[in-house]
Amino acid sequence: KRQKAAEERKEQEILNSKKALIEISFSSFWEEYYLPYAKQSKSVKSIKTEEGFFKNWIYAEIGQIPIKNLTIKELQILLQKLNEAKKSPRTIEYCFAVISQVWNYASNFQLVSGKNPVKLIRQPKFDNQRIRFLTKNEAKILLETLKKDVPEIHDMAVLSLFGGLRLGEIMALCWADISFENKTITILDPKSKKNRYCFINQQIYSVLQHRFINQNKDELIFAAKDGTQKSYLSKSFARIVNQLGLNENITDEKQKIVFH
Repeated sequence: KRQKAAEERKEQEILNSKKALIEISFSSFWEEYYLPYAKQSKSVKSIKTEEGFFKNWIYAEIGQIPIKNLTIKELQILLQKLNEAKKSPRTIEYCFAVISQVWNYASNFQLVSGKNPVKLIRQPKFDNQRIRFLTKNEAKILLETLKKDVPEIHDMAVLSLFGGLRLGEIMALCWADISFENKTITILDPKSKKNRYCFINQQIYSVLQHRFINQNKDELIFAAKDGTQKSYLSKSFARIVNQLGLNENITDEKQKIVFH
């Protein structure tokens, strides 16, 4: 009888657990399942961005709703709130992308079914293509000022300007990626998902030779103070751009000079 009673209790616990999972709220699923999964597969920067969206927007509007009950109605209210706060189309897209990823992950547990409700939302279209370019004289003045005030950002800017590397690619570079002999930089796991090479011209060569002091191959070229990979660019770049007046009287974001 005791054995049978124990088995019945175990079966009831399993049923209760399944029932609780089926009724789990969006915020509980986020904390208990999605976030631990994301931390294993995404960068620290991406996690911080997603946590920011969840804390500032997602939690208040849909956090307490059982994830299986999430519909276009709740998402439309969230969209309205984001628009009222005058958030950019890009920010809105990122916010809904986070919700979509959580919903898709929940489908792996068979907690949701049917079409992802985010796909039913008509989000504002945007074009963030940069249409402003540095002139040779602007680039010369910017690099000279950076070299004087913040040498490390100057070196990063040289790699970006003369090698076409994105900021994230520069921050991820190790000395193993540099071949002084072949005058090439190997760019692994870039945003385009396809590894590529960058040729080292004289400007890049001077920067790298100056920074190279027989470091180990696995050491980052532009590491943070604790030796880990940087996740953001110092505000010094924007300060110097403003100091030089490169964005003076420019209100269109696509016309402003930024590191990218």
